[in-house]
Amino acid sequence: RLDKWMLDMTEGPSRMRKKMMKNELFYLHYPYRPELDTGDNKSIKYKVASSWDSKEWYHKYRPTSLLDREYLPEPTPDSATSDIVIDHDDRTDNLVSTGIQDMSSALRRAVKRSVSEPEDGNDETEGESGVNEEDSAPDNQSILRQLEENEKISHMFRCARIQGLDTVEGLLLFGKEHLYVVDGFTLLKTREIRDIESLPPDCHEPILPACGAPRQTNIKKHCSKFAYDDIREVHKRRYLLQPMALEVFSGDGRNYLLAFPRKVRNKVYQRFMAFATGIFDSAQQSVAGQK
Repeated sequence: RLDKWMLDMTEGPSRMRKKMMKNELFYLHYPYRPELDTGDNKSIKYKVASSWDSKEWYHKYRPTSLLDREYLPEPTPDSATSDIVIDHDDRTDNLVSTGIQDMSSALRRAVKRSVSEPEDGNDETEGESGVNEEDSAPDNQSILRQLEENEKISHMFRCARIQGLDTVEGLLLFGKEHLYVVDGFTLLKTREIRDIESLPPDCHEPILPACGAPRQTNIKKHCSKFAYDDIREVHKRRYLLQPMALEVFSGDGRNYLLAFPRKVRNKVYQRFMAFATGIFDSAQQSVAGQK
């Protein structure tokens, strides 16, 4: 009875969404706040969003979840990947160690290539030191385990996935035959791939401004995979009144709105045009209903 549901992002004809999915984050967005029940806080200036079921959920599940996160041991590099949810139908086997080593070197080359090709010749990350392989290896392998076997990453970009009012920062990877959107990781100016949760706030500049909500940790990370043949359309969009976003439409009904750092969007758009072979040219076949 306490389960909450939400519309899945998969779209049908005319961009209509009908599929329902369980909302795992409902009680994070609408938590029960015991401090508001006291008499001292009755005259709070602003109303706090909550739910009638939040109190019952709090008393039913909170004691077990308070095997407190702060008292839990720090996750190891191997266990860090257990929170990554792969968002595609055919799930791949784990890569052998030799394959991971080969792909790790390819991933480092993609990092160097992506940060050494500024769009306007004045990129912030150009001229920084090389990849610190020893420190970033665990995060590299966390990403590599989500990729197809023998995958070769050619380009990598920082992005922010926008879903309604929620934004999740991650990486956009261009592979040999697939495109990947991996949540929860970022590319530093030192060309290191790092888990965003492991970085102190002053060491990471987000793509999008913070919404003021407290920083959430231990959130499941998603890794979405698109075959280039399945990408039907890519449109330039404005987000927060800035020309900084792209909307990607897949043939299976999925669509992602991705925001990028300043002056990077056009470069990413060119990569889509070069890699995606199934993009519709006619307005009649347009998934987005426009062209």
